[in-house]
This record gives sequence, C-alpha cells and structure tokens, in this order.
Amino acid sequence: MDRTPSPSQPPMPPHTSTDDGRSGRSDPLPARRARTLLRKLRDLNLSAARIAVHPRLAVSIAGCASLDLPAETELRYRVRTPLCEDEELVIALEDGGLRLARWVAGGEQRVSRVVTLLGGSSGPATVPELGARMDPDTAGARETERFLRRLVRAVFPRNG
Repeated sequence: MDRTPSPSQPPMPPHTSTDDGRSGRSDPLPARRARTLLRKLRDLNLSAARIAVHPRLAVSIAGCASLDLPAETELRYRVRTPLCEDEELVIALEDGGLRLARWVAGGEQRVSRVVTLLGGSSGPATVPELGARMDPDTAGARETERFLRRLVRAVFPRNG
C-alpha cells in the first residue's frame, strides 16, 4: 500500500489498517476476544505435554488447575519441572496485555512479566515478544496448544 499522503489524506503510520480497525495489528486485543482467548486456553486443559524450554530444560504441563473457575480474568496451569517440583503458570488479563507468572508450591512467585496482547475485532491475536499468535474465535486445539507452549517458555530462563 502506498503510504504517500495525498492532499486530502494524512500519511498513514506503519502497521495500521484502513479496514475499520478489523486487522488491528498494533491495537490491544478487544476485551471480549481476550476473554475468549483465556477460555480457549482453559478449555484446552492440556496435560501430559512436555515443553522444551531450551536444549537442557524441558517441563511438563499437568493440566489446567482452574477448570471450575471463570476464565474471565485469569487461569492457572500446573507445570512440573525436572526436579518434580509442582509449579503453576498463572495467565491473567492486565492493562491490555497478559501477565504471566510462575508460582512454586508454598506461594512464592518466581517470575512475573506482562506481555503485549495485540489484535483487532477479528483475525489473530498476537504476543509479538513471544512470537505467539492464534485466532481466539477459530483456533483449534493444535493452534491453542502452540500458543500455550510459547507462554510457558516465557516464564522459564532461556539458558541452563
């Protein structure tokens, strides 16, 4: 698309759309779609899945610990480390993004970070800093699992 301004049109900034905000690559994901994304992650209830965090560390997902709770604000996934420590990944909506936190048994928080959650009223939701993307409205189990794996990797150290 030509970004040269015409006399009647101001220049268009990069990563924006002229389709009524529907693609919204650089806009925060609308709240309705963010809640749908959390429900998809909860309903996936991934268990017994190994995730390679880096070449010397793999963790296991042991299911969603918040199946009976509404996924409107946060959800919890059980994670097992190689030392058989039970931990939880908490995924919560916060200020137009996702707060990812890793908690150990006993209530100690090991890691907490907020990542950007972008998207429009349709199409994929993205977390650019993690390379994660899925369409909350149409994603199947495989796409949802890929998204969850990226979130899990985000709360573990990248090196051994």
